[in-house]
Amino acid sequence: MTKQFICLLLSAILLLGILPMSPAAIAWAEELPAVEEAVTPSVKDLPETTPAETPPAEEPPEGDTAIPLENETPTDEPPTEDPGENNTSAEITAEDEAEPLLYTADSGKCGDNVRWSISGTTLTISGTGAMWDYTDSPWYGRDITDVVVKSGVTSVGECAFADCWNLQRVSLPRSITTIQYGAFYYCHSLQAISIPSTVERIGDRAFQYCGALSSVSLPDSITTVDPYAFSNCWNLRTVTMPKNLKTIGSGAFSYCNALTSVSLPESVTDIAYFAFGWCGRLSSVKMPERLNNLGEAAFYNCYNLRSIDIPQGLTALPVGVFQNSGLRSVTIPEGITRIGRSAFFWCDSLTSCNLPDSLLSIGDYAFEGCYNLRGIKLPSSLQTVGNYSFDDTGISSLTLPTSLRSVGARAFSGTNILSVTLPANLTYCDNSAFFFCSNLESIRVNSANSAYTSVDSVLFNKAKTTLLLYPCAKSGSLYTIPSTVTSIAAGAFETASNLGRVTIPDGVESIGEMAFAYCENLASVSIPKTVSSWGSYIFMECYNLKQVTLADGLTTIGAYAFLGSGITTIDLPSSIRTINDSAFLGTALTSITLPEGVTELGESAFAYCDSLATVSLPQSLIYIGPEAFSGCYTLETANYAGTYQQWQDKVYVSSNNNYLTNVLQYADSLRLSDDLTQMEGATLTLWTTDGNPVGESKITHGRVSLAAIANGNYSVTLLRKGYVSAAVMAAVADNVISLSEELTMIRRGNVNGVNDVEITDVQCLYEYLATRVPTGMFQDDIVLLRQVSDVNEDGILNILDFEALYQQVVASSGGGGGSDEPYRIAMITDYGDITDQSFNQTTYEACKEYCEAGGLEFKYFKPVGDNTADRVAMIESAIDEGFNIIVMPGYAFGGAIVEAAPKYKDVKFVALDVSKGDYLEAGVGAAGETYDYEPDNWDLAKYADLSNVYTMIYQEELCGYMAGYATVKMGYTKLGYAGGMAVPAVIRYGYGFVQGANAAAKELGATVEMKYIYTNTFSPDASITAAMDTWYADGTQVVFACGGGIYVSIAEAAKKANAKIVGVDVDQAPIIDALANEDTTITSAMKGLASSTKAALKGIIEDGKWDELAGKIDNLGLVSGTDMDANYVGIPTGDGTAWCDTFTTDDYAALVASLFDGTIVVDNDTKKAPADFATDITLTDLGTLN
Repeated sequence: MTKQFICLLLSAILLLGILPMSPAAIAWAEELPAVEEAVTPSVKDLPETTPAETPPAEEPPEGDTAIPLENETPTDEPPTEDPGENNTSAEITAEDEAEPLLYTADSGKCGDNVRWSISGTTLTISGTGAMWDYTDSPWYGRDITDVVVKSGVTSVGECAFADCWNLQRVSLPRSITTIQYGAFYYCHSLQAISIPSTVERIGDRAFQYCGALSSVSLPDSITTVDPYAFSNCWNLRTVTMPKNLKTIGSGAFSYCNALTSVSLPESVTDIAYFAFGWCGRLSSVKMPERLNNLGEAAFYNCYNLRSIDIPQGLTALPVGVFQNSGLRSVTIPEGITRIGRSAFFWCDSLTSCNLPDSLLSIGDYAFEGCYNLRGIKLPSSLQTVGNYSFDDTGISSLTLPTSLRSVGARAFSGTNILSVTLPANLTYCDNSAFFFCSNLESIRVNSANSAYTSVDSVLFNKAKTTLLLYPCAKSGSLYTIPSTVTSIAAGAFETASNLGRVTIPDGVESIGEMAFAYCENLASVSIPKTVSSWGSYIFMECYNLKQVTLADGLTTIGAYAFLGSGITTIDLPSSIRTINDSAFLGTALTSITLPEGVTELGESAFAYCDSLATVSLPQSLIYIGPEAFSGCYTLETANYAGTYQQWQDKVYVSSNNNYLTNVLQYADSLRLSDDLTQMEGATLTLWTTDGNPVGESKITHGRVSLAAIANGNYSVTLLRKGYVSAAVMAAVADNVISLSEELTMIRRGNVNGVNDVEITDVQCLYEYLATRVPTGMFQDDIVLLRQVSDVNEDGILNILDFEALYQQVVASSGGGGGSDEPYRIAMITDYGDITDQSFNQTTYEACKEYCEAGGLEFKYFKPVGDNTADRVAMIESAIDEGFNIIVMPGYAFGGAIVEAAPKYKDVKFVALDVSKGDYLEAGVGAAGETYDYEPDNWDLAKYADLSNVYTMIYQEELCGYMAGYATVKMGYTKLGYAGGMAVPAVIRYGYGFVQGANAAAKELGATVEMKYIYTNTFSPDASITAAMDTWYADGTQVVFACGGGIYVSIAEAAKKANAKIVGVDVDQAPIIDALANEDTTITSAMKGLASSTKAALKGIIEDGKWDELAGKIDNLGLVSGTDMDANYVGIPTGDGTAWCDTFTTDDYAALVASLFDGTIVVDNDTKKAPADFATDITLTDLGTLN
């Protein structure tokens, strides 16, 4: 955008009064960037709207935590729009976008009767009357250090000196009465200015971004400081206010980070929205007694503001007024009737607050996160306490006044109170009001209360039909629910730390979600047959829950019902028909038998049950959801009650259930005879499990023909302990396989594609080797076999070192392409672990799955610390243990690889997501030179020997684009991007996301807003949750959680706001939805981590292509425009994406095709700023969190 266009637009805006933003955005925790980290703009970046004192109305949906503007009446309803404001837009033509004209003349007119001239670096303005307003000043781009305005000139025009970067000094005459809008905008070097006493108005943004300006004295003739007039003057230390000042406009001194104190004259009556927001060093403010209007977020994030005297004339404290400030104590004066939403949100230094007797209501989130606030006396006038008002504060005692009528959701959750009594007049108390109060021992209710009652310190509704809340610290380990109860409320027993056993009586019909979640000592529970419905997460993370009895009559196991609990076994009643999503996710189950009648297993139903060994599936089963058995590494046996053909005809198995299908047995499965004759020419007989022979094949001359099995109509899959599973296929009459060929292919996990024989276990190889003994053909093999195997109690030979066996046989037979040394694979985590549901875990699972299928040794190593030295130490530990292929995921390995790879040339290193820049940063530094973070300027070979390293990076911008495009097409218009650390991969994800959202917005003609920030960490953090709380409260609908474990913090915020998330790297829907709410994840921007890892290992081990791969950096992206699963980047094609009418699988296929054929080109230039890609959406770049 050119200066000409911007200034013209600004002039139109000034006249039309367009609003700057949607100011439901007042919660803002961490939303606005710290001044030190803000990107300094040029005149081209002047906002395309001007601020208004009254923002538009914005009605949040029910349950939303968006922070509305405050009315003058004690309600939480948002105000209506100021009728004096017009939300219109300036029309922009192609002519406006022309490049600015650079003048070469040294003089000319700049007003009807005003002229300008330049001598050296001094610009002189002379004449009479007003200067013109400029879209393209004649001196734009000239080296101006001094401006001298001569007497007679009355007005400095709009944008007159904007973007005069080198301007240091300005002389204004007493004839000046007005300094117009943006007059000195971004005069970065302007250190001081003397404003004449005749000046009556300083326009909006007149001195914004004058970063060197250290002091300013405003003349007494000024009564209003216009909006953002001195915003972002980050070196402004002192301001002398005029004695007749009445109004301080919106954001007038925001981001003045050096400002330490402000003394406001008694004439001030109005301090507008965000007036001193983000004045981080502001520690002292003298407030005038005549003040009658204090704007929202007026002192937001003034984290050094320790105390303040609130004037008597106010009747309400508005939204976010002191949010994130450093206040230590505060006295709210009489006359205040309402404390607005988030007024003191996360004031974590606040230790005391005196509330007035005039107070009627405390808004949502008013004191949330004030964890040093140990006590609070609620006044006798108080009627309403809002949602989360005192959540996570340090309050240890609480008396609810008799005047109280309503207590909102989680109003006092997480506090330290020991007991509470509900007063007689209280008609509404959300049952979550006292959640997570770990010291709460009893809840009492005034006997005159008509809505509630208490029995044995437990809260019920008046009729005792609903159990509402069991105190977290109630004494005793046994509890019997009264027989009058028919429903147990959501979260009723959540975090009850002493509860060991609970008896639920017949008659209970419903149990709410999370009813017993986090009951860490709950060991036993019985669910009666009368329960017809139960919510999600009922027993989530009940680590010690071992015994669960489910009465016959239950038909459904609720979603996430036993997520992360300690159950090892469970007997499911015959009435069960459905097991919902993630019902047993991450439990300690060792076996599970699903009764006949079960028809459906939901997504991730048994995922990550890493002790699960045996599964029995009923013939009634018809559907297994995505990843139902994902991560079940220990699964050894899965028995299906029906035949193979019934399985093929009836059961739909969704994606990522290989751990189940690899070991699946059917009713007609076969078993090798245990007494095979071991000699040349003998017959290999196959038997069914009930003892009936079904086929045979003779062993002749070192070859085994599979033709005769079941008359040529079946192929076989050799599984653990000699089991053979039959699959219908075409005749295989004349196909035979030599021993060396078979061993080679077994090591790869299959035999060949001719007869589709797939051997996934080596325990049956003794059949092929032992029969060679009489001929003397394989004596060496038998000797080796004795060295590397033993026989188990069932008479089945176990190969203990198949790699050694393989290499020996291949060498003696001259086939297979083996190497002198067996491959042993190690994987090293970056600094996370293999349960991060992201980069490390996916790479680990891919390595493990590949190695298990091929009989290869595999082990993972985790560095002690997050540094290059510890990563190198792990590499060396792996090498010392004999591992010769080392897989390393993540950019953090750049330095470790540069250091270790040249030392260990016989080791093959595989690096995922390590860029050329990551290698150069380490290599250039090691050479004692300074790296400029411009990879194209450097010769990588000079600084890093990567001759034994194969590196894969990914085109994250493509899957980021897909996710952004899908999000907007799904109908979301308020987006957020939260990247971890600003490393190239994370940047490319974000830039792609912006471009995709921008393209969809342009296509739909939609108005789309996006917040953009880096969290500066890949780990969960409370500050991230706080920031996302305010994003969601501000109306953000979806946040792209892009970076390691930060999704945990973002999911916490999304759960409270019932908002949405976009996952990253892998399909994160199962884990994010488990942490937040069902269907929280709308899609994920995925890299093909698993497929690329397996492809690399296959290329090295099976295909013998190491010479082609070594030293190469492959940039992986799309390889097909039609096969979604073949690509290395994408979004989930299954249930991991929230497909809808406006974004279907066909839409996704068309998008991929356009990206593949080049119709759509995605920019991956990380040197640009995110706003460079936001041509059709509004992007707010918030820099870096903290």
